[in-house]
Amino acid sequence: MSGEGEEEPTHIPLYADPPVILRAYIPGIERGPLPACAEGYRLKQNEKYMLAKKRLDEWAPQIDEILSDAKNEIRQRFGEKLYQKKGRQGSDFKKKLPPDGFRAIVRWGHNGIPTGQWANNFSSYLGCLIQRGDNVNPYYEAWEQPFHVLESIYRDCWRYFNIEDNPVGWEFLFGYQGKFKHSLREWRHEIKKKCFDCFTHNWERIYKRDKRVEPEHLAALIILWGQEEHQEKCRRNKLNRWKKDYDHHTGTTSFAQIEDQFCRTTNAPFIPLPELHRRTMVQFKKGYDDDENRKQKLELAKKMQEALENTYSEVVAQSQEPLTREQNYNVSHLVCGLPKKGRTRWMGVGAQRVSTQFQPPSISTPSTMPSGPSYMPQEDCTQQAMQLVSSVMSMLDGQIPEEMWEDIQEELMRVIQPTATFAMVSRQIMKSCRWRVPTRVQSQILNFLATQKAVTGSGESSRQIGDDTIESTSRKDGSASGNADDDMDTADDLS
Repeated sequence: MSGEGEEEPTHIPLYADPPVILRAYIPGIERGPLPACAEGYRLKQNEKYMLAKKRLDEWAPQIDEILSDAKNEIRQRFGEKLYQKKGRQGSDFKKKLPPDGFRAIVRWGHNGIPTGQWANNFSSYLGCLIQRGDNVNPYYEAWEQPFHVLESIYRDCWRYFNIEDNPVGWEFLFGYQGKFKHSLREWRHEIKKKCFDCFTHNWERIYKRDKRVEPEHLAALIILWGQEEHQEKCRRNKLNRWKKDYDHHTGTTSFAQIEDQFCRTTNAPFIPLPELHRRTMVQFKKGYDDDENRKQKLELAKKMQEALENTYSEVVAQSQEPLTREQNYNVSHLVCGLPKKGRTRWMGVGAQRVSTQFQPPSISTPSTMPSGPSYMPQEDCTQQAMQLVSSVMSMLDGQIPEEMWEDIQEELMRVIQPTATFAMVSRQIMKSCRWRVPTRVQSQILNFLATQKAVTGSGESSRQIGDDTIESTSRKDGSASGNADDDMDTADDLS
């Protein structure tokens, strides 16, 4: 087969079997222009990389000391052999690739998640690229990697897979919830587990390290993981993960692949939310419910399953036509409310943002609503408050760091309740935005709240709502900008 005269590749329809699973390789295709959205990452990535590199340079004396002491100790014990090869360390990346001269055709789902025959190979190959010590320094977080690393990974994937067919391919790899960030964290966790936690001396960690990890990279991670502040953060995160209300039981199978299998079997346009929840949250492997805490999670999942089924049945009964995917999402909104970052619960990574224009049908709230987490029936005032918060969060999207965005949303979600008034929600909005949001954006939010107040005729006047914010941003400009800078630094540290 030859690539000459090949037609422009077209996007494969959702869940349709492609006529072929391979495409002839066109020499140099991976050197084409990057997606338009990639340029927005260049400045942000390089700025954060320089900050992280400056921090790493300050650790250079400690890194040299760790490596020097380790080499001396290893020489005394084992002579000139500075590395012990042990067991299987990583898989052969060549086994993940299509035959020579071809590119694999991955079927991209509606949310940009890979499905089909080559989906696992694509994800595994991305993991192999991340684990190459000559390309990716695992000390840096995903948002601290230099832009040329992201570009190199994207072009490597482009060389062997049809990532250009995915309209959101770059965001799927490098977005806030992208595959690169997730895979890099998994790799760091594996390094910590195999090369740090199981040894007490640094020379052992260096000598028995995974061969894919450079000694300098591991020394930097040893310093990071040995800090009391980082250890406290790890303990806090572990406790928070233990507190989560639900566990999914899909393993490495993505929700998109589960939907793909369902749709290919039933020829349905999408998987109903109750069915997806049952397959991912309710079905479990033998022995899972032996633990008392897991039994409670399972009971909560069963109650949520009943609530979703009842709500879905009522929506279907009141609908004159077959449900659309957006209406399927709205079942989750009716039962659970707006989630963090405007994502849809129970639909997995890549589910679309919640529409700010969402108008739920007037159906009764299921009597089986689970107790425990803050999932509340969506009464009239609650729905109005949710729409107000959703609109404000859309205005803030892209204006502030991601972690700060989530902090504000979490604060605003606490005030949403059946007795919430327009004044209560507006006050909380302006209070949460103070010191965090640029003055220009605060003015836009204030004007929006004034417009909403005029439409609804409820709550306080816009002047009363914004008095505190206007006063705080106008007096002591130096103090205000200083607090804003502190918040930005904190958000960068947390992100």
